Amino acid sequence: MKALLLITAHLISAATITLASTQRCSQISIESESKVEPGMPVVFTARVKDISSDQLVVYKWKVSVGTIISGEGTATITLDTTGLGGQSITVTVQVLTRENYCSGSKTVDINAPPPVDGHFDEYGDIRFPDEKARLDNFAIQLLNQPTARGVMLTFAGNPTYKGEAAFRLRRAKNYLVKTRGVPSSKVMTIDGGYREDFTTILIIVPSGVNFSPSEFIFGEPPKRIRFTKRHP
Repeated sequence: MKALLLITAHLISAATITLASTQRCSQISIESESKVEPGMPVVFTARVKDISSDQLVVYKWKVSVGTIISGEGTATITLDTTGLGGQSITVTVQVLTRENYCSGSKTVDINAPPPVDGHFDEYGDIRFPDEKARLDNFAIQLLNQPTARGVMLTFAGNPTYKGEAAFRLRRAKNYLVKTRGVPSSKVMTIDGGYREDFTTILIIVPSGVNFSPSEFIFGEPPKRIRFTKRHP
């Protein structure tokens, strides 16, 4: 009889633990900013009323778009919003302990990125000392906007010499990086091919904007390229 009572008590205790583990939390919330600038990280923090600090807690996060860059498995995650301008992010978290479980979600809007209006500056076949003055202004803007990128798009003219656009781009980027101190990773160079007149376009691309050079390559290239220009 004593053994039977012990078995019965054990079964009742097991049933109690099972029931306790399926109790829902009475209150859960996710804290974050309501709107975020594109390209800037956004932080989400789960707050649960019924969980004490000494409990073992498991956090399982899911996001509709974007990439979790830190905090996976913890109460606070940081999400990368690069390229998500104009979209909404919905995050869902499941919080699990031995006694409770709960879930919650929140949606955050990412502001639309400013349009790439294109030309920060544009110049033709000018002397390198004059080009440096234009590049100085470009460098100042890039250094004052830490999350922005700079694009240099160059078209060789007609006539030209072999590799003129590539040579001019390399020389200009070296000046920006080595003389003006602009990080190399912030400067993209694009050889646009040929136009009737040599042209360089300087573009500043805000953070979060997906840049497409096709927006700035227009017009028909010359049908016959004359490689008669002297190399400097």
